[in-house]
Amino acid sequence: MKLGYELVGSGANKVIVLHDWFSDHSSYTPMFPYLNQKDFQFAFLDVRGYGQSKAEKGMYTLDEASQDVLDTADALKWDKFHLVGFSMTGLIGQNILALAGNRVKSMIAICSVGANGYEGAGEEMIEFMSSAALGDDEKALQIAYMMTNNRYDREWSEFKVRKWRETSTADARAGYLQMFVRNNIVSKVQGLKNPILVVCTSDDAEGLRRQAMEQTFGKWFPNVEYAEIANSGHYPMQETPASLATTINKFLASKN
Repeated sequence: MKLGYELVGSGANKVIVLHDWFSDHSSYTPMFPYLNQKDFQFAFLDVRGYGQSKAEKGMYTLDEASQDVLDTADALKWDKFHLVGFSMTGLIGQNILALAGNRVKSMIAICSVGANGYEGAGEEMIEFMSSAALGDDEKALQIAYMMTNNRYDREWSEFKVRKWRETSTADARAGYLQMFVRNNIVSKVQGLKNPILVVCTSDDAEGLRRQAMEQTFGKWFPNVEYAEIANSGHYPMQETPASLATTINKFLASKN
């Protein structure tokens, strides 16, 4: 199935960009002006149940989402491309490396769920997140606070929750939650040699900061680099857009 997407830039080198659990691709809009649009063309995709793909229902599984991305690349006639995954879709990106790594020139994993999924999340935490996904706004607000280390006031968190509700369906939110907390694909990806940049931030949730990434991505992938963005929580495309865009531009240029 071809997913909905927005194309940004006109360059010959192609980049597929995936969004997170809390928004569709529009979370990236603040950084569009700072991307290298002359040398690269970016396709910002919306997974099933989100954004321009909101009407598309599915099983919301890891393999379905991965195949949707590959089908969309085929529809765009992009045989090879760079790949950007953010948070939950970092897991989708790693699965795509396992399924079709010969097509992926490099991958950027932003504040990413690892190949081991949301390992360590107990059933109580999963139930809490599920309630937030299905409509409990107070719990959703708590997640927005937590993922930015309580840096911002209620207006920020209310904005994040409002956009979450507007840009996605409850079925998709609940389905993708199960996707990223229940899957462990370490055995499928360990040792893959695609170049990977892991982008961390100074004020993300503790389990997604650089030290944790070095203990996961650093053990699984032999060709991994790290970049840390200061003064940002889980959403650097909105919190520090110029810094994230610059980080992306530099890495893509070095791997093209």
